[in-house]
Amino acid sequence: MKKRLLFVYDKMVIGGTTTSLLSILDRLSPEKYDIDLLLYHKNGVFDDMITPNVNVIYVDDRDRSKDKKRIIVKFLTSKYCWRFLKEVFKNGRKTCSLKLLLWQYTNVIKAECTTNLEKYYDCAIGFMEGWSNAYITKKGIKANKKVCWIHLDYKKSYLRESSYRDVYDKADNIILVSDECLNNFRDEYPAFADKAVCVENILSQRIVCKRANEELSDLTVDSSKINFVSVCRITFSHKGLDRALKAFNELKKTGLTNFNWYIIGSGSDENAMKAFVNENGLTEYIHFLGPKKNPLPYVKKMDLFLLPSRYEGKPMAVTEALMLGKPCVVCNYASAKEQIIHDKTGLIANNDDSDIINVLNLCLRDPEILKRLSKNVADNDFSNDEE
Repeated sequence: MKKRLLFVYDKMVIGGTTTSLLSILDRLSPEKYDIDLLLYHKNGVFDDMITPNVNVIYVDDRDRSKDKKRIIVKFLTSKYCWRFLKEVFKNGRKTCSLKLLLWQYTNVIKAECTTNLEKYYDCAIGFMEGWSNAYITKKGIKANKKVCWIHLDYKKSYLRESSYRDVYDKADNIILVSDECLNNFRDEYPAFADKAVCVENILSQRIVCKRANEELSDLTVDSSKINFVSVCRITFSHKGLDRALKAFNELKKTGLTNFNWYIIGSGSDENAMKAFVNENGLTEYIHFLGPKKNPLPYVKKMDLFLLPSRYEGKPMAVTEALMLGKPCVVCNYASAKEQIIHDKTGLIANNDDSDIINVLNLCLRDPEILKRLSKNVADNDFSNDEE
């Protein structure tokens, strides 16, 4: 008899978590599994890439249309409202923005407001922190096992411990995407240490290289300069693009202008980033390509992949770049040393502004470093199909 699996996810947007989900769904045999995928939002960029053997279910339109009112009313009368106020008065904005804190609590309420599925499953998997994880544990999902998947570093992300204790308490297993993220989660949630395990994001080098071979007609790269690329959401608090922005500006002031930096993605800080570029005369060097359904052909044209994140789980964009033979410049997030061998397959900067400047300065002043790193990367296979 086939096993019945339920995956729960918010929306098929551009990002590493979506890529990981697509990879897993593609590798689960339809002869062994009946798979349902519950999505909160329709019309995601990657909806059409879901393998045909997966049955896609969308949260009812009526649930979404009534959500805001129901969530507000239910939140104001719940224990989470009192927890929220306690956190605000205790910590203020020092350790967690009020917006992020409210997001965490309201996702639990949002899950409680979403209609139940009546089907029985052998395993239900919430594939992302937030609503997805809360839904499988807070609702009356009929499943023999319930699994929460977390794609970020809990210690560095400023998610509050109290908001998801109820969620993780009802999970049978909790999956983290790197050893460091697993250790940090166990530090934050010692009561759940025994049920937490590590499963890396799954990615095939063959598939990545195949997707990267798509022809491009809208970009010509200046080979006389060192070309950096970042593929991520444009959010300063997480992805740290503001730090690289300031670093490139400082280097330009010293006369180092032998670079281009291409940003693929969009996000809440995009306008602020573009304003900084314009105000500081960086338009010749920093280029916004917008979100791309398939960013890999663009990455393939570049020299270095840059990810100045303040925290990460185990970003798939870095692994994809390595698979395409591109050395990576990253900050020392939780799994950085699991992905990059410093000074061999890339460079790891300390997680501070000054060292980002130092590392980028090194890249621009010594082209031999790029040649050496590129050769090392080309000699490796970064697939993890066995995971």
